[in-house]
Amino acid sequence: SGPGRARRQIDPAAVLRPPATVDEWRAGLDDEVRTGIDAIEADPGVCTDVGAGRGDLDATELAALLNAHRARQDARAWAGGQRSRFAGLHMDTRSPVSPAYLDALLRRPNVLTRTYRTSSGRLLGFATMIDERNPAAFHHWAAVPRSDGGRPGLHRHAYAQAVTRAIERGASEL
Repeated sequence: SGPGRARRQIDPAAVLRPPATVDEWRAGLDDEVRTGIDAIEADPGVCTDVGAGRGDLDATELAALLNAHRARQDARAWAGGQRSRFAGLHMDTRSPVSPAYLDALLRRPNVLTRTYRTSSGRLLGFATMIDERNPAAFHHWAAVPRSDGGRPGLHRHAYAQAVTRAIERGASEL
């Protein structure tokens, strides 16, 4: 920054400083949120898998879902008359994610990737987490919309799992 210097607003970030225990964090959630998270765990139609350094995933499938998810969110914001997508940002400054980039990211040993699939194997959503202690980061998120057979509540579940991991690893921030 400085006088006369061009500035550009970027995507804002929310930071969570995790409490000492998962139970303490869960106790602070609304009943509806806790119930929704638990419902995903109990749903036999939703299969979740998580791991670091994943070479078993189809990065082309995940990149297509991520790029479609971002495009839907922007289209919904503009169609709804929102002046900006969030926090005053007037356009999505992120470029489409390439399968090659995503493939390299998913294979990193410090990146946890959680996938959500139907019992028949159809991809419903995925999340990535940079699994570091100082700080950890909930990175990419994408899901199939409800209108196309997606399952509500997956984002909350994915975030809850990231918070749990951050607490268990003693991360200072997420």
